[in-house]
Amino acid sequence: MARPDHITVRDATVYRRWKSRAEFAAEALDHAGLTDCLVPVIIGPGRLREELVATMTRALWSQDASRVDLLAAVHDSARQEPELCGLVRRRCVDSLYQAVEGVVVHAVERGDLPSRRADPSGGHSMAVSAVVALLLRWGLVGDRRVGGDDIAAIVDGVLMPLL
Repeated sequence: MARPDHITVRDATVYRRWKSRAEFAAEALDHAGLTDCLVPVIIGPGRLREELVATMTRALWSQDASRVDLLAAVHDSARQEPELCGLVRRRCVDSLYQAVEGVVVHAVERGDLPSRRADPSGGHSMAVSAVVALLLRWGLVGDRRVGGDDIAAIVDGVLMPLL
């Protein structure tokens, strides 16, 4: 996003360091730990539920309990600016999706889940997308911050039945 034609002194200070609001937001996301590479938790055969709970818990609580709230707020703001929206999706949302999908891929590879299609997740990508969307919108649905018990309930009540 280019600099606006009319900027205030405060804006000018920001634009000396960052070329756009999206670059400023990217550094803020990095600083908050929201762009850390998330990895799937792999425990072993027959432990898919535990792997999913552990992966989502690590992803959402690795820095502090407000991680998912901050991500959802930034994502809401980003919808007004396509550059920022793409950045949030690439650096944060995709990382969460890939971590959860990684657990599913391992489960398909070891035979804990059936493969429905010829893709790495065995055709389970819609289920993973649904859970990531729910986690990002939990505050709207549950009117409170997502907690450890909520993650287990999401895995048990939404993700496992979809898989």
